[in-house]
Amino acid sequence: QQFEKITSWFHFNNNTNQKAPEKPGFDTLYKIRPIIEFLQNRFITVEESLAIGEQICATKAKYLLDSKLTLEANMKKMPRGTSLEYTVTVDSVDISNIAWKDHKIVNLVTSFVEQEPQITVRRYDRKLKTNHF
Repeated sequence: QQFEKITSWFHFNNNTNQKAPEKPGFDTLYKIRPIIEFLQNRFITVEESLAIGEQICATKAKYLLDSKLTLEANMKKMPRGTSLEYTVTVDSVDISNIAWKDHKIVNLVTSFVEQEPQITVRRYDRKLKTNHF
């Protein structure tokens, strides 16, 4: 009830100038159009080419950028910690496709980092109940 009272007195546009719904040029947002235009002028304009950065995107694509990564079945036979990298240049940007074997095979496609430098980390082995490198 209070909301309806407020909205009945809250006007941004002259209702007498609004076109009828059946006429061409009818604007469904006519009553709040001045607010929309004000906000659009205040907002930052978005570029035509927008890049997704620092974001993880899932994909079911079988082949990424024509990279020749080893098949998952072959990589499963390799020891844990094995990693492969293939780099492709697209529009003068190097894109690295990196795959490494942990408990499962992890894939990363990036234009930000490369495979090197690699470091050795300490892992806990549940069977032996010890840390090892």
